[in-house]
Amino acid sequence: MKKTFYFLFLIYQFTYSQYTPETKELIKQALVYEQNGDIQNAITTHEKILKINTKSFQSANSIAGLYGQLGNSENEISWAKKAIQINPKYCMAYINLGNGYALKNDFAKANEYYKMADKIEPSNPLPPYSIGVVEESNGNFKSAISYYEQSVSRDKNFENGYFNLAAAYASIKDFKNADKNIKKVLELSPNASDAQEMQKHITKELQNIK
Repeated sequence: MKKTFYFLFLIYQFTYSQYTPETKELIKQALVYEQNGDIQNAITTHEKILKINTKSFQSANSIAGLYGQLGNSENEISWAKKAIQINPKYCMAYINLGNGYALKNDFAKANEYYKMADKIEPSNPLPPYSIGVVEESNGNFKSAISYYEQSVSRDKNFENGYFNLAAAYASIKDFKNADKNIKKVLELSPNASDAQEMQKHITKELQNIK
């Protein structure tokens, strides 16, 4: 299973028209820090943005996700709640809030917030995908598969959904469907090393069946 509770909600969540040249530059800096794995400086940069623009729910939510990357569930939950206070209709903040509870193994609470996210953005692939991760973590592979299928039906280019579908199908020894989904990942990202490695194992299993 891909490490799936965490997405770096990077530059795409920011609507640049809302920001001054100074904050736009800080957003770009935060993106670079995130891409380079410099989590603490990314957090500090988003905090600078919030000092300039206290209504930046995107930065508050980015901080939540970054704390999730660090395994700090309490801060992830706290910052996701701050993002929701600023913008109660921000789907991604509910995803991060669910992720924080998932990190604490409170899966019932996590699913509660993923479902709230789903109501806000019923076309977003992340809510069913996130519920699928919870199901897979609990060994409920068939249920996980149904949620992952929902996620890729919402976004035909949702690479993580196909990757986790491949892994979940492999877990129940359905290597034909595992192969179909890992091939989809490689169509989208031909150089993805994790997908290439999984495909090798799936191909080996299919050869053994023959």
